[in-house]
Amino acid sequence: MSISDNAKEIADIVKDLGDMELYRKIIELEAEILELTRGTHALEKNIEDLNHVLELKENMKFREPFYYQETDPAPFCPNCWEKNKLAIHVFNSGLRGSSRTTYFDCKSCASKFTIANFR
Repeated sequence: MSISDNAKEIADIVKDLGDMELYRKIIELEAEILELTRGTHALEKNIEDLNHVLELKENMKFREPFYYQETDPAPFCPNCWEKNKLAIHVFNSGLRGSSRTTYFDCKSCASKFTIANFR
């Protein structure tokens, strides 16, 4: 049984006993417990997100002009990563011309990259 369930059970007992002032105080306490529980869940989510970014950061390697993850051969947008720590893949939009120039686009920040003799 959770602390919130316990507070509700106590509130029901006090209500049945007829002590309305104590009942109101327990209801206020129950609301505070719920608020603290929501705050705890938000903090846990924040910690999870930060751990994910930390893990990404540890495995992110820069090979000009892009960032790469050790286990992912697709390049990541350097602008998204450096500004916002967002691991967003850039997409190869193809070769153009006879110069073997390759074009990459980031769908998140709309950056465009032109790379001569890519790989």
